[in-house]
Amino acid sequence: MLRSGQKQYEQALDNFFKSQNGSRAGQKMGKPRFKTKTRSTDSFTIDAVDISSSTMIIRDIGPKDHARYKTGEASTGLIADYRHVRLSHLGTFRVFGSTKVLVRQLDRGGRIKSCTVSRSADRWYVSFLVELPTEITRSTPTKKQYKAGAVGVDLGVKSLASLSTGEIIPNPRFLRTADKKIKRLQRKIARCQKGSKNSIRLKRRLARCHHELALQRAGYLNELTSMLASSFSAIALEDLNVAGMTSSARGTVENPGKNVKQKAGLNRSILDISPGRIRTLLEYKCADRGVEMQVIDRFFPSSQLCSSCGSKTTIPLAKRIYHCDVCGGVIDRDVNAAINIVYEAKRLVEQKCSEHSAPEGAEDKRPWSVHLPSTQYVDGLHTRKRQGPSGHSS
Repeated sequence: MLRSGQKQYEQALDNFFKSQNGSRAGQKMGKPRFKTKTRSTDSFTIDAVDISSSTMIIRDIGPKDHARYKTGEASTGLIADYRHVRLSHLGTFRVFGSTKVLVRQLDRGGRIKSCTVSRSADRWYVSFLVELPTEITRSTPTKKQYKAGAVGVDLGVKSLASLSTGEIIPNPRFLRTADKKIKRLQRKIARCQKGSKNSIRLKRRLARCHHELALQRAGYLNELTSMLASSFSAIALEDLNVAGMTSSARGTVENPGKNVKQKAGLNRSILDISPGRIRTLLEYKCADRGVEMQVIDRFFPSSQLCSSCGSKTTIPLAKRIYHCDVCGGVIDRDVNAAINIVYEAKRLVEQKCSEHSAPEGAEDKRPWSVHLPSTQYVDGLHTRKRQGPSGHSS
């Protein structure tokens, strides 16, 4: 733990100096600070440096071939299940989940680098950092995925994701569901005496509420991204500037902003869908399944171009149906943007590798084949919708 603390301090200093001289992107960072009881997260890291000589290590975990554990023996014995882990000198602990995936990674040649024990609300978690060998072969898309082709994904607030196939993933709005309970607890905390036992108890309840909200959101996003990575051979996304999209509209004293309260509500809704988290999940899941992923430029006008004729029409954000003045097409705004996204991604990929790169007879296995919705233009509204990954209907 002492060694990991020194590494974190070294990294914090390095980030601080790089931020000051301009070699680190993003906002300016402040000087490194010590952890406090109120501000910092309860966590510590144990490095696996030298298993043969160091006592501050992560011992093997898993079934018979990986660790030794017996009931009543904290540091020795045989672990014969996927429900226990041994953390250095701390002993053996029962875990809520299963360690089968971690054990399989170790069987494939992985090596544990460190583990981090952290607390969120009233729950404790252990996270293992595993280094996998580079020669591990990844899986490839199935015939069903090649047949489905590529898909464009347009993230939004009204619907969580709109696909170029015409399917719409509804937004469950977990924050709006839990907002009433969170506000009630915050009012009770504000009326309590600071530092009292009652305020400490209410803060624990509030932390538990926020943690349950985070778990609901994480579960829904994992199901959504797993569905996308398992159903298509290629995925196209926009490079969204989430920090800029959720910036405050307050302005300054000399130049105050407008519609500040409405913009704050929009910011909460954008952060509730976690667009950055969706991209992170898709990146590693696509890499693991052999699915190609292409991110297009954030300034590409996907919502203003007609997916049929390519003409450009500027429409306000409140207008949810795209009407093309040139070809007369009528389509859902988000579905139209998703179709434009997948075509732009296909164009970028074709610039890197020509159409003749695929071997003869493998034309049906090109991952960037695009299939448009069969009911692309309807009278008034686009009607094709899809059940959410957890059964939520639109």
